[in-house]
Parts: sequence; C-alpha cells; structure tokens
Amino acid sequence: MSKWCIALLNGNFDTSWEVFGICERIDIKDSRLSYFVLSEDIHENETIAEKMLLNNNIDELISVELRFEDNKKCFYYDTLGMKSVSDYINKEMLDFTFLYKIYDGIMKSIIKGEAYFIREENYMVRPEYIYWLKKEERIKVCCIPWGQCDFQKDVLELTELFLKKTDHKDDKAVKFIYGMYDIIMNDGFVYDSIKLYMDEFADDEESIYEKEDSVIQKESYNNKNNISYNAYGLIACDESKLDRKLEIRTIPDEIWLDVNNEFDLEGCDSKEYTVGRSKKNDIVIPCIHVSRNHATIHAENGIVVTDIGSSNGTYVNGKKISTNVTVNCRENDVVTFADIRYKVVKKKNCV
Repeated sequence: MSKWCIALLNGNFDTSWEVFGICERIDIKDSRLSYFVLSEDIHENETIAEKMLLNNNIDELISVELRFEDNKKCFYYDTLGMKSVSDYINKEMLDFTFLYKIYDGIMKSIIKGEAYFIREENYMVRPEYIYWLKKEERIKVCCIPWGQCDFQKDVLELTELFLKKTDHKDDKAVKFIYGMYDIIMNDGFVYDSIKLYMDEFADDEESIYEKEDSVIQKESYNNKNNISYNAYGLIACDESKLDRKLEIRTIPDEIWLDVNNEFDLEGCDSKEYTVGRSKKNDIVIPCIHVSRNHATIHAENGIVVTDIGSSNGTYVNGKKISTNVTVNCRENDVVTFADIRYKVVKKKNCV
C-alpha cells in the first residue's frame, strides 16, 4: 500500500475527492505539503501528452509527478503555497489585477504548451483546477494527460462566474471582464483576439494603441534641391474610424507618404512601410481582424499596396488582391485592410 494511502487511514491528512471522467481526484494537505492527485488505470501505451506533461518547463503549469500505486497511474499536482481560484473567489471580490492575471496566465500556458504538443483539451480551466499565487500575483493551470476537457466551454463558464464575482466598484475590472465575456461569447477564446484585447489594458508604455504609434503623419519635408512634390496618403473612411469589436481606440485617421519616397518615417530605414496590428509595424492599425503583419505600402505616383499573407485579406476597390502581388492605387481608390477602409488622396504642391 502506498505511503499516502497509509497516511489517509491514519487520519494524518485533510482530504477530499471527486470523480472526473475516468480519473478520481484526491486532495492531500497538511502543514508540510499540499497535493491533489488524479489517477487512472494503467494502460500499456504512454501518450505524447503524458510525456510532455511530465517533461516541460512551462511556469504557468502546476508541477506534476507520476507515481504507480495499486495498479494505477497517480499524477501528483504540487499546490503547496497556492490557493485554488475556487477558494479565492469564495472569500474575495475580484479586482482588475486578479482578472487580468488569470487570462494572461491561461494565454501563456496555452501558447507555451504548443511547443510541447499539449492541446486545448488537456487544460483544466475550471476554478478548482486553477491556482493563485498571491505574493507573485500569477496563476498556475492544471494540465491533464487525458484529452477530455472542453476548453472553450470551460473558459466561457469561468468568465461567467467572474462576471458575478467582480468588484463593481472597480471600474477597470468591470470594463475588462464584460469586454472579455463579449469576445469569448461571440468568437470563443481566440488567442489573437484575446491578446489584442488585453493589450488595451496593459501599461501605457506597453500598449500597441498609442496615438503616436498609430497615427502616421509627416509635418516637415526635406527640401532637397528645392524640388516640389505631390504627397499621397490614405484617409480613413467614416465607417472605419472605430474598431467596432474593441470600441476603445480609433484607428489612424491619416497616413501620409511622399510620392518619390525621399522622406521615410522617423526611425525607418526602408522606403517600404509595413502595416499591421503589431506594434512593430511602421503603421499600426489596432483592430482584431487586421493581421499582426498585414501588408506593405509605398508611394510611387500613388500608393502601391502589397498583401503579405494576411488572414482576412487586403482589398482595392472591393476586390481582394493576391498575396505578394503589388497593386498601384490612384487617387480616390479605396484600400481595405481586413475591414478597415481608406481612400487614397493627394496633397498638392508640398515643398
């Protein structure tokens, strides 16, 4: 008989258990240790998920150890010094920091897990299987070797629970959780959408929506040889001035480029400017449907547009352009990045 089974019989541990699918959960806790144990009958084949679960360095996952006891595989999840989210929310109202860290931890665990071939259905995102480290203000998620979880359903139910437990005196927390619920309810837990939404609530210096990064303007021109230029640009169409999904920040209203490409944006070495959702682009359009790296543009007797493999496409006058094919756009043409529309305009006699 295993040591912990003997301890149970002797009454040394405060324990509880529940049945989950084909495995049984047992909680073991005293002043020196804290585990919950999930077990199943021993099978001949070891799964890839099991191997990856036992051999990874993902900080956001609860550490687990495999032991063989009574013809069962017993997975010991070490929860010493942690409190389950279920226990936490029974005693505390949820502030913005807690809510943000929960979704941040889930995001990081899922993304890092991809490198270990751990799939969504291996993640237990129920409140009793997510643990909060209060001092470090972060979470650890339970990952199981059996692909039995309905991740999208569980994360929606988790969000619905948070709606009820959020401190409504914390305006930022309320705004955050209701926006998160709206996204998950309509689109599911889509990583690009969630990450983009969460960036709205990051520290100001980390936000990809800063006006100075988003609105590209060139106020002064290099007057080489006293040459006169015609500057071409893109003006946002009225119906595209607000990202309808986020409804928080406006997209760039004006994007100006010089026709002869003599004047690059400050800090850019290339005469070709990248457009996309990522902060790393020369021109940032902070909208969910715009890809991280969506297109490139440069000025050449108009605006030359090239789609660089975006998910939702780049359009000229309503017609989708092929990937890596350059299209020259003239004055009054409409260029659309996903669902964000701009009209090509020309500013005359810029000297």
